[in-house]
Amino acid sequence: IGLVGLGGGAQDGVGLGVMALQVGEFGPISSVMDEAILYAMDNGADVVTMSLSIGSDSAVQAAIDAAHTAGVFINCSAGNFGGVGFPAQLPNVVAVGGTDHNDNGGGFSTGPEILVAAPSSNIVMCDLGGGYTTSSGTSFGSPMVAALAGMALSINPNLSPAQVADVIRDGADDVGSPGFDTQTGWGR
Repeated sequence: IGLVGLGGGAQDGVGLGVMALQVGEFGPISSVMDEAILYAMDNGADVVTMSLSIGSDSAVQAAIDAAHTAGVFINCSAGNFGGVGFPAQLPNVVAVGGTDHNDNGGGFSTGPEILVAAPSSNIVMCDLGGGYTTSSGTSFGSPMVAALAGMALSINPNLSPAQVADVIRDGADDVGSPGFDTQTGWGR
């Protein structure tokens, strides 16, 4: 109540559906992440989005590569205040940077891996105790890009993950330095 996502609702076949998979209670656990990615792939997910960073892990990388090869679009939040984290830095993952309400990319991660940025500052959300609260971080931008990927696939389900990334990149508003920049990628 009071909030809406970019992908709409999945009622009566309208909008995108979500398969939420827990990869840790207090932080992501890499040995669960690889299984979750493969589970999503095996159970029909077209898009995998991750709002997290972990240390480099070969099993997670193998699961991402397998899902990408199977046609699953994968994106991940770039991280906050530093370089792009793992797994966002992988070549088969679209790294999502963050912008504030003025489309500034400062204050979030920077790096050549960032394809696009999405709103990530003072995002309104439901509070566990009731009511609403705000929070910031690239973790809030990543699901917006995933919803956009899902909408692109709903129009053309035959798009490859690279083609979906191209659609997102080509449709971005260039809000940073002209052309590509390491804070907002190709734009918001």
